[in-house]
Amino acid sequence: MTAGFRPAPGAEFYLHGQWHQMHEADIIEGSVTIVDADGVLTKMSLEDLVEHPGLSIRGQRPAPVDLVKYLPETERALVLRRIAHVNEVLTGYRSGEPNMALPGEPKPQYDPSRWLKDRYKAKAEELDHEAYALLGEKMSVGTMRRLARRIELGIAFEGAVDGRKHRRSPGRYRMPEVIAEITEDVVENQRGKSTVTKSTLWVEVQRRARLRFGKDWTEENLPSESTWRRWLRDRYTDSQLTGKARTRASATSAPDGGFSINVPTRPGQLVWMDTNNLDVLLKGTDIEDAVRGSLIVGLDAYSWSVCAVRVVEQAEKDIDISFAITDLGRPKQMMPGWPEEAR
Repeated sequence: MTAGFRPAPGAEFYLHGQWHQMHEADIIEGSVTIVDADGVLTKMSLEDLVEHPGLSIRGQRPAPVDLVKYLPETERALVLRRIAHVNEVLTGYRSGEPNMALPGEPKPQYDPSRWLKDRYKAKAEELDHEAYALLGEKMSVGTMRRLARRIELGIAFEGAVDGRKHRRSPGRYRMPEVIAEITEDVVENQRGKSTVTKSTLWVEVQRRARLRFGKDWTEENLPSESTWRRWLRDRYTDSQLTGKARTRASATSAPDGGFSINVPTRPGQLVWMDTNNLDVLLKGTDIEDAVRGSLIVGLDAYSWSVCAVRVVEQAEKDIDISFAITDLGRPKQMMPGWPEEAR
């Protein structure tokens, strides 16, 4: 939740850099009605509003400069279409809002429950077509990630245009199938062995490629090292390549397509649990000032908020962790006298 924001009628705020005002708020139902500068009313849940990644308030950051207004109408329409593609990857909806869904949204390949990395890949494959290239909508995964960061900051237009011209995509990299196969063999063969650098892996890939092609070997059979590293980064996490041998060996049980980096898209989707021995003596125990305690903490990976805290005597046990997980699933109710910030 944005610090200092109070969801009350009349409150002004920005969503992705666009001015909005709170029109109505139904606390019992947990919904709000907001209005934008054009007078369009939108109803959404209170939780979706306060946890919206593009939410900002007046004075928190200056309103972005709409560079697109200087573009011709055709260029402006193109920029909006490119932003719609990225919104579909991030949220499953081209408008970026579930309550403004188009027919058939969200599509299966852009379902928010899928890994974000897979959604980026699906969108890049969809746009990798001559028709989209002619329209200027073709974008690589890297381009979409840069634009997504701008959208989260509420300055999407600045990320979609450069001066008065939209940024053309350099296209997707091409990785020969035989080199991809050799690389996978090299990485798989390295599991359980001593840690090596990516440069060492690249040297081994070149050596095997020369043996594979034999007399037909030429430098053109290989992609550039930067292209190879980009493919490697999209296929593997760093821990699978240059991490501890024990970590790499555990990847042998990876699903098809490899493990994905956890990128939560909403609060409560991923919670980290951790424990730590306290360097203090506890009071109120059977043996006063003689027993140390342990701290159990649940940290939400999306909002970085502490959603579970327990202090137990001595080392934590399975039952203590179970109670902490129960606190996550059944949070405390608002009590009379609690400040509004506690909500």
